[in-house]
Amino acid sequence: MCAKKNQHKTIIRGDVVIDWNIAEDPSARSDSWSQEKHASISCVRGGALLLADLIQACIQDAKIDAVQIDLEQIVPGEPRHHHAYNLLTPYPTKAGETWRVSRFLGFEQRSTPESAFVPGQTSSGSGVLVLDDANLGFRQKRDAWLPMLEIAAKKSWILIKQAAPLAQGDLWDELIRNHAEHMIVLTTIEDLRRSEVQISRQISWERSAQDVFWELTHNPSVNSLSRAAYCIISLNAAGAILLSHQPDATVEARLLFDPHNMEDDFENTHPGTMYGNTSCLAAAISRAAIENAQTPDLIAAIQSGVRGVRSLWVSGFDRHDLESGKDE
Repeated sequence: MCAKKNQHKTIIRGDVVIDWNIAEDPSARSDSWSQEKHASISCVRGGALLLADLIQACIQDAKIDAVQIDLEQIVPGEPRHHHAYNLLTPYPTKAGETWRVSRFLGFEQRSTPESAFVPGQTSSGSGVLVLDDANLGFRQKRDAWLPMLEIAAKKSWILIKQAAPLAQGDLWDELIRNHAEHMIVLTTIEDLRRSEVQISRQISWERSAQDVFWELTHNPSVNSLSRAAYCIISLNAAGAILLSHQPDATVEARLLFDPHNMEDDFENTHPGTMYGNTSCLAAAISRAAIENAQTPDLIAAIQSGVRGVRSLWVSGFDRHDLESGKDE
């Protein structure tokens, strides 16, 4: 269900990525040149752009302040932006077929200092501030986020979606020092494993949750994550681990999981992969913070976000959308 109209503005900033989807015709695979072999390339909004689109889609009449980029003016390799290249292949489904990412081809970072970073120029009293930190430069670009932190309402929720390396950079230092009590951190189990941690895989859900809790409360390289009001570790389509910082400085953990599947089981039954999974969860969390600024229902938000992740994975891309450059 979409959220009701909110009187405050939701601000979304972060690392911007242009995703390029290259769709190949698997029925005409060959190493030789042929005009009968078809392929198409289309670009879609990624990173903070995708997150803004998802939040706008799930919050009715939301007032969104986000970076605006005209994709009609973007070409592959355009130097002001980061570009990600994905090879898409059709996979059979009960209804026919859908397109998913069969291989991530690579990443091309912007080659000029100019970028889509836009200094925060917003009125005070923002409803929710959403930051997409993919470690592509935004976390070090103080003029892109410091003005917003300075003018945001003192009790406004700040959601940061963070990629590895975790709990690092100027942005994180500012947030954990001055905004921890109203901050929600979202990252993934994969990004956590890229840090200096030891987390089991597919032994049991209880063991994985215990490992995450111990690392986030004792490991000095990542334990500042547990100082935030809430820290959510996404398990992709399987669930999430929610850590809550209590008034007495203790940390409580709650595991939300699919009892019928272990980690990666759902994804393995739907070949290929999809990007945007964590953004689905971030959009659901943003909606919860907007609907109830006092005590957002993060349990329901995680459940909704995981359903969104599964829907994204099952639906994949439609070939018509790939050819027209739309991202559904």
